[in-house]
This record gives sequence, C-alpha cells and structure tokens, in this order.
Amino acid sequence: MIFAEPGSSIRRIFVAVVTLFTGISGTGTAAFAAATAWVNSDFSQIRLIAVPGESRQDIQVGLQIRLEPGWKTYWRSPGDSGVPTIVDWSASRNVSVSGLRWPVPHRSVVSGYQSFVYDDEVVLPVNLKALDPAKTVHLKADVNYAVCKEICVPLQAVLSLDLEPGVGGKGANVHRRLLKKYVAKVPGPEKSSSLRVVSVLLSGNADKQILNVVIEGHSRLVDPQIFVEAKQPFSFSIPKMVISKDSRQAHFTFLVNGGAKKSPLAGNRIIVTVADAGQALEIRHQL
Repeated sequence: MIFAEPGSSIRRIFVAVVTLFTGISGTGTAAFAAATAWVNSDFSQIRLIAVPGESRQDIQVGLQIRLEPGWKTYWRSPGDSGVPTIVDWSASRNVSVSGLRWPVPHRSVVSGYQSFVYDDEVVLPVNLKALDPAKTVHLKADVNYAVCKEICVPLQAVLSLDLEPGVGGKGANVHRRLLKKYVAKVPGPEKSSSLRVVSVLLSGNADKQILNVVIEGHSRLVDPQIFVEAKQPFSFSIPKMVISKDSRQAHFTFLVNGGAKKSPLAGNRIIVTVADAGQALEIRHQL
C-alpha cells in the first residue's frame, strides 16, 4: 500500500506491492567479510554487510539503507506516520540473531505532525553468533520497511549472504568502519554517556496529562534531542524545551495522549532516549 503522509497535499490512496529480491547476484559466498548486492528501488537501496566479531562466534552485521534525496525511512517508533523496519531471520542457518539495534533518529515535523526518521543513509547494526564457528553461516533476511517523501511506499527485500569461517574478505575495513560509525550512534546505558536524566515526572489528570523530563550534561548542551516511547495507545506531543542559563540542563515538557479512552500513563513503563553532540543514552522508567 502506498499512502500519504499526514500534512501532505496528496489525498488519494494507491495499492501496490513492491517486492525486491537479491537474486543470485545478491548472495555473497566468497568471503566472511562480505556484502550482498544492492537491491534497488526508485526510492532507496538496501543490502547486508558483515565482518567478523571479537570472537570466533561473533559476527558484526549491518542492514544498510541508502535513500534518494528527500526520502526517509523510520526508527523503531515511527511517530505519527510510517512503519519501522522489520526483519525476519527465520530462514537463516547456523546462527542466533539478537535483533536490530537503532541509531538515534531525528524528529521530522510536517504541518504539526512528527515522525522519527533517518534520511540519506542509515546502518542498523545486528548482533549475531555462529552456532558452530567452524561451519558456514547462512544469513537470510526478509526485510519489510517503508520509505516516505510526500507519499509512503512499503518495500520488501530478501537478502541472502553465506559467511565462510576464517576468511577476511574484500571490503572488511570499509565495512568495519561503517558499522563502528553507526554502532556509536546507538544509545547506551546512562553510565556510558556524558548525559544524565535528572528527573521524569508525570502530572495532571486524564484530561491533560503532562510529562516533564530534565536532562543534564557534563558540559554545555549543544542541541539536545529527546524521544519518549510507551506502549499503545500512548503518544507524546512535540516537546517544549527550556535550557538553563548555563546550558547544562534542558527541561522538556510533553502533552500525553492516552487515546480515545484517555488512558492514564501512570503505572506504565516508558523508554526515554536522549542525544546531544554525538552522545546518546536510553533509560527505561516506571512511572
């Protein structure tokens, strides 16, 4: 299905199926450090890259998506529109998969609607372990994702990659640097960052719930960003931000939408992601 983004001028709804396969050329069989061929659409390109990890069992894999100018794809929580990338690894062999890791997105606001997106390029790191490191690992990723401009287009790509043990492979250094760049953008625990969440407070009533989050940095904040997630039906407004005089603290205020039934957020767990100047952290907080 191709659908219009909120706030766009396009109102017609089109139905389409866009399915992309690597085919024979998309299967890497010659080297452990390898990549599938790019799978191309009119809007984006997608492939898998892989390099050996720190141990014989560990494999560093990335789902690399390149986007045409003006197009974007979505974070794990897409916001007011869009869908996150979902990967089915069930056809893979001799490997366990821990799931995608998500670099910090940016907030896109169009006509008052917000979405959390990547543009230009993103690599979603994946942690894998070979069950038997002496044997070939066969990766098969059935990827469903969406790209958006004024319309949103769902896409599917099937990516296959055979990883032979003990072989360096062409492009290993390039792939390793690319993975390192995007792993660094994945939020870590609070103790690993120069940022800190000072307080998370919920106030108001069912008709007007307000969430206040205060963060601080070890030094002056440059351009602090924040993203709050909760289970359905909850969503959060575009935050209002107030920076302290010394630029060390930022106070964010969100209006909470509890859905049609105005469900209370109190008692629920939220995820707070904070980023600034190349640092990022993620906490889970019980309200």
